[in-house]
Amino acid sequence: MAIRRNEAKGTDGALKISTALEKGKAFKRCEIAVCVVGLSAAFGVDVVAFDGVPTESVAASQADSNVATPQDGIQRGSVAFEKMGLGEDTRIATRKIAPVYRKLIIGKDLSPEKIASQLRSALFQSPQYRRNTLGDTSVIVNDEGKTVWSFFDEFEVEPENPYFKAEDGVLLSKDGKTLYRCPAKKRGATYKVPDGVEVVEEKAFAYCGFERIELPESLRTIKKRAFFGCDALKSATLPANVATLGVGAFEKCGALSSVEILGPLNVIDGKTFENCVALSSVDLPKTLKTIGSNAFANCGALSTLDLPEGLRGVGPGAFSGCGVKKMRLPASFDGAGRSSSSGHIPLSGFKGALAFELEVDPNHPKLVSRGGCVLTRDGKTLLWGPTNGEGELVVPEGVEAIEDDAFYRGRFSSVKLPESLRKIDGAFYGCDALTKVSIPQRVETVWGAFRNCDSLREVEILSSTVELENGAFEHCDRLEAFEVPASNAGFSTVDGALLSKDGKTFYAAPSGKAATLKTFAIPNGVERIVAGALPSELSESFRLTIPASVKEIGVGWRRGDVQTTSAAQTLRRCAGEVSPENAYFSSVDGALLSKDGKTFYCYPAAARATTLRIPETVETLASFSIDSKHLVKIVAPSVRVVKERAVEAWSVESVELSEKLEFVWTNSFLIRNAIGVGPVKIPNDAKVERAKNAYACARLERFNGEPVEP
Repeated sequence: MAIRRNEAKGTDGALKISTALEKGKAFKRCEIAVCVVGLSAAFGVDVVAFDGVPTESVAASQADSNVATPQDGIQRGSVAFEKMGLGEDTRIATRKIAPVYRKLIIGKDLSPEKIASQLRSALFQSPQYRRNTLGDTSVIVNDEGKTVWSFFDEFEVEPENPYFKAEDGVLLSKDGKTLYRCPAKKRGATYKVPDGVEVVEEKAFAYCGFERIELPESLRTIKKRAFFGCDALKSATLPANVATLGVGAFEKCGALSSVEILGPLNVIDGKTFENCVALSSVDLPKTLKTIGSNAFANCGALSTLDLPEGLRGVGPGAFSGCGVKKMRLPASFDGAGRSSSSGHIPLSGFKGALAFELEVDPNHPKLVSRGGCVLTRDGKTLLWGPTNGEGELVVPEGVEAIEDDAFYRGRFSSVKLPESLRKIDGAFYGCDALTKVSIPQRVETVWGAFRNCDSLREVEILSSTVELENGAFEHCDRLEAFEVPASNAGFSTVDGALLSKDGKTFYAAPSGKAATLKTFAIPNGVERIVAGALPSELSESFRLTIPASVKEIGVGWRRGDVQTTSAAQTLRRCAGEVSPENAYFSSVDGALLSKDGKTFYCYPAAARATTLRIPETVETLASFSIDSKHLVKIVAPSVRVVKERAVEAWSVESVELSEKLEFVWTNSFLIRNAIGVGPVKIPNDAKVERAKNAYACARLERFNGEPVEP
């Protein structure tokens, strides 16, 4: 770019900047107060002059050191910049762009279609920005979701421009039907949107400081996040013609206390009023059909809300953290055509409310409320239950299945489950006041049901056939014991651990007890250790003793299920010590191997060695067998097969593989993510997918004898 001292007449110390921005040239730093986006089909006039520039001008030619090849990646365009005062800086090369641009002057030929590319080329490093197309207008949005308009405090439009106009510094379309941006610096009691405006664009009022914004009767569309972060806004009235309210339209309006909706809205989209913590009153229109995900999330002051007849669906988390105490579910509610994983009407939108009761219209064709719970009409499936009660929760008799998240984060201390119950999905997640639970005799499956129940200490199992699947008691960090009556024909306990009645299958060790131990011995006589038998949170120094009787590790929980999971996952990569008499497994320095030494199952997470020399007997690295933060070098002299996700070692710098290597499974992570790994030699006839197994290895120069392109 050529910057020339203004020798001209007429302006005192004005700076003239040519519009020729040479390829490969730009400023190292841009200190900007006014940005002029230029404007002809050939990218503007030859020279743009500024008035009021400090007397000291900048003189430079294309060859001057002042015009250097940029490190900030600024793209070229027909743009000129006026210098700012000392101490004001714009760090364009960083991912966070300081909003220091004071004024945007839009020239006579700049259209809505061109403005996005012009601004992107002039101001921003393109890889850090994405382009959103909204109707006929393209808007550039940075990583934090702030539109380009947010960077300007004032807009000025040349009178000849046929597309835009500015009124009091606010940018509108020429016909006055679209309001693009009201600068965030504007403050005051009230701002009146001009009559005739039909569309308020994305983030048009974001971060503005008005207490009230009067919207005209002409308004039809409010686009997403139009009033995002208006933390002074106290009330809003949507006129009768507004039919579209975009995602997050009033998100994070912390002072907003009341909203009146006069228009025929069918949808309140996701996040519309999320984090409006002062919101206490909303009148929902009778035309409403759908409430989107997180629409009223964290509206703690909202204590009442009437759902209109005609409402069909509520998105997940719509009322999470919301203070509504009671709602009546209309007969029209059918999940908007969607269904839960079990085929029922989804009620996930109501989970996570702070203090909540849900009553079903008696005329609802598929749902009924009973004892504060929402059930299917036949009473066999419980879909949702109250979470605000204390003391004992009683699930109605006749219920056979409890749906996922039915009592999400409930605050009751005990629960009475009915004798009719057969299946519990993830129903009691996060019920952190629950201290004890009893699994009735007819229950067949408990699927992730009691995860993150922080106060749970005892689990009584009356059923002799129950299957504890998918981390049924995962992260129950105070669980001290499983209790099984002597009459139970399917299970037994040893020191609080759950085993089969004959003692041959080890199902689960209580998390709270295992976490306090440094060693744990699998009881003698155990032949099978099922997947998930050990808690997920174990000390790295935890050591497991495996008796001679164990034949299988990582077996699926279901009876008769021959599918196995990784031994390393089952043992949580703790150090293992195997009895020398065991005919199936062996251990070397805490690592678990097959008895013949040909399969490497598990490398202990507690190991601090920087070099792992895999025994020469090993031919197969099993899935998830090596996961270490300390290893720098791995030597595998005889390995032939590397199974899926066998190795995850971020600090590895050197990998020595065997000439015998035959096959590396896709996603084996053999050297994946080993950022510092150097050259790796792989036999030419080995079947290895490089794209998956050498990913993110910055220093890797050759793979399978071929150069690795950067």
